[in-house]
Amino acid sequence: MGQIINEEIDATVQGYRAQINHAVFVGNTSTPGYDYYRAGTEIAASLINEVPTYISPGKTTLGDFVRRYKSRLDELGGEDVSGVMFHSSGIGNLSRPRVGPDSGTAEFEIVLMPGMTFDYKPAFRLRRDKIADVGNKNREIQLGEHFLITNQGAVRLGTRALEPIAALP
Repeated sequence: MGQIINEEIDATVQGYRAQINHAVFVGNTSTPGYDYYRAGTEIAASLINEVPTYISPGKTTLGDFVRRYKSRLDELGGEDVSGVMFHSSGIGNLSRPRVGPDSGTAEFEIVLMPGMTFDYKPAFRLRRDKIADVGNKNREIQLGEHFLITNQGAVRLGTRALEPIAALP
C-alpha cells in the first residue's frame, strides 16, 4: 500500500507570508491506494478551482465562503477533517482569522474585501460510498493555495499544476 504524505510549505519573504499544501503519493500509479489518492486529489483541485470563484468582493463573508466549501465538499463525496481550511496571510505572521466549518465561527461575519490575501487548504477524507481506500479507514487528502482578493474576485497566486504526484516512477 502506498503512503500519502500531506506536505505544507510556508514561507515569508520581505515580511510577506504565504503557504501551499499538496498531498503526495509514495508509490506509482499501480500501487494499491493510488486510485483513492488520485480521486481525492482531483476533488481537492476542483474545490481549489471552484469555491474561490464564489467570492464577490465586499459582499461575501468568511462564513459564506466556508459554507460554500462545505456544501461543495459534501456534493463531491468528502468529509471535512481540516479544523482550519482558511486563514489569512500577507504582511506579518499573525494568520488570523483561522477558520474551518466547525472552528473560528465568531469570525464568519468578516467581509472579504479587495486587497485581502488568504490560504485556502481543504483537507478531507472521501466517504467510503464514494471510493474506498485500501485500509479500513479512508485517509486524508489535502491541497492548498494562496489567493489575493481583487476588485474582480479571488485570484490564485500559485502556478503549479493541481494534480496527483506519485513519488515513484
